[in-house]
Amino acid sequence: MKPEHEELMQRAENRLSAARLLADNGNNLDAANRVYYAVFHAAKALLHKKDSNPKTHEGTASELGKLYRDELGKDMTRFFSQAQSKREAADYGETTKISGEEIRKDINQAENFIAKARKVLS
Repeated sequence: MKPEHEELMQRAENRLSAARLLADNGNNLDAANRVYYAVFHAAKALLHKKDSNPKTHEGTASELGKLYRDELGKDMTRFFSQAQSKREAADYGETTKISGEEIRKDINQAENFIAKARKVLS
């Protein structure tokens, strides 16, 4: 794995660790933010591998779907978009609530996303 990809993957792992800690303390909205940024950094590493550098979060989601749907699977590329939407609701929604069960599922999905990204990058 190239050093720049490893650096982004390390950021992804760090964000995922933060999400776990936040969820363990009941801070589910903040955990949702960290879950999204965990998969975002993993996605950026994947896109860099194919010389794609989108300038927006929406562009990242779009390019990920175009370039990696087959390698990651439709469920993983869909999860990226869902995590993005959930992060926006958590950050900006005044009445957003995320249960402990829901954030645990998201953390598990992020773990799977990162593991698949690492496999593709290796």
